[in-house]
Amino acid sequence: MTSTAVTAPTNPHGGATLSALYSTGWGLFGPAPTLWEGGGPPDPASPPAPPAAQPPAPASGDSIARSLQNLIDRQGGSDRAAQLLFDENRNYRTRIRELESQLPAQGATVLTPEQAQQWTAYQAINADPAALRTQLEQGSAAVQRETGRTLADASGANPDVLSDRLRVAGLRAEVREIPAEGANPARREVRVLNAEGADQGELRTYAQQHWQPFMPALFPASPPAQAQGTVVNGQSGAANIPAGDGVSSYAQRVLAERQAAANPTASTGAA
Repeated sequence: MTSTAVTAPTNPHGGATLSALYSTGWGLFGPAPTLWEGGGPPDPASPPAPPAAQPPAPASGDSIARSLQNLIDRQGGSDRAAQLLFDENRNYRTRIRELESQLPAQGATVLTPEQAQQWTAYQAINADPAALRTQLEQGSAAVQRETGRTLADASGANPDVLSDRLRVAGLRAEVREIPAEGANPARREVRVLNAEGADQGELRTYAQQHWQPFMPALFPASPPAQAQGTVVNGQSGAANIPAGDGVSSYAQRVLAERQAAANPTASTGAA
């Protein structure tokens, strides 16, 4: 037997032309060349893809008839097979009605047992959400005020300024009882804590490091002591006022001048 080699026409620049490849069925336009045509064996590492799974064909009339006949044969007659089908249908309808009765009404909210208990407890407290929220806010504000007063008493800080600084910084503070140690007596100390509860230091020290512009308002200075000096009375004159400066001395001088004008001394000499 003789074989004839098939060659694809080439163009002047080398290689087969597209039209020639298409007409001969070579390359991308046809199957791979066989061994007789100079091709190689197929690659064992690349097996052909399996055919796509086809959906099951719908049951035909013949298959339904066969299934029905098998049912009749198993039940021992058509009457028994029909009774079985009627009973199963009735049971299914009853089950469907039971399940539908257990479904929540449209728009209803389904609660777990734990959520139902919480809802019952909430109803016992107050059924009005707005009123309950108001009560909670008032209670929270009262607790914050009491906490602020406790911190202020222990640290000498202004409670309003301290509460504002802690809120803005996301911090909190608490009073700790420091036991006596050596020569140091027992004392109460206010400590600053972050959101995780980590100790940030003593309040005044922390404020000096982080809230320096607010120190005058946070820790207001104690009122100045009353100026010492001679008390001016109705019989005293301006000469009895000690030298001073500032507003206090000025007020004393004005008061002395008014008292002297209201009580002039008797003039000497003949009437």
